[in-house]
Amino acid sequence: FAQWTQPEVDLAVGLRDSADPVQVNTPFQYNVSLINQGIITATSVIYEQTFDSSVSFGNISASQGTCSFSNATTLRCTLGTLTPNARATVVVNVTPTQVRTITSRGTLSSPADEPITANNQQQISTQIIAPGNPVPTISSITPNSFVQQAIGLPVQISVSGTGFVAKSKVFVDGIERPTTFLNNVQINFSMPVNTALGNHSVIVRNP
Repeated sequence: FAQWTQPEVDLAVGLRDSADPVQVNTPFQYNVSLINQGIITATSVIYEQTFDSSVSFGNISASQGTCSFSNATTLRCTLGTLTPNARATVVVNVTPTQVRTITSRGTLSSPADEPITANNQQQISTQIIAPGNPVPTISSITPNSFVQQAIGLPVQISVSGTGFVAKSKVFVDGIERPTTFLNNVQINFSMPVNTALGNHSVIVRNP
């Protein structure tokens, strides 16, 4: 018979940006959560994060260990040990200097032989916009859930908020969805009826 056992060391990365989109020359943060989900202590833990070459750096802090740049766009944090279920955090303040979509990737590692490595890294994209357009905000989504079906017409969903413009686009889990602009406080988008079950991230981006 098959028997499941929890991995001895299982390092996981959670990487988030404090805002998206962000106006050019406006500071924002990368917030990093690092955890050992295994059953034994991970030693000599290293966290590395790569950044877009167009950002400038502000304050960098870590809840344990030390951080320094191994090159112009790569941060390396020596975290030491992470006991089972222990969590460390890293906060990186940056300022984007160019209008474009920037990406950052975080990777957590140790000398341990991990059977699960898919959660050891995460990449995030952030849209940097010109100051001429407002930064959109979402106040509500209607409907905020629907029943998954095998076949059928796309589900039409309404987004209420502020700062929408004619070329605003809705992104679900980082993927652009068909978007219809109604006015500066309402836009619509559609989702396939067979969308996977679970929670999905919805953001609005302006050009």
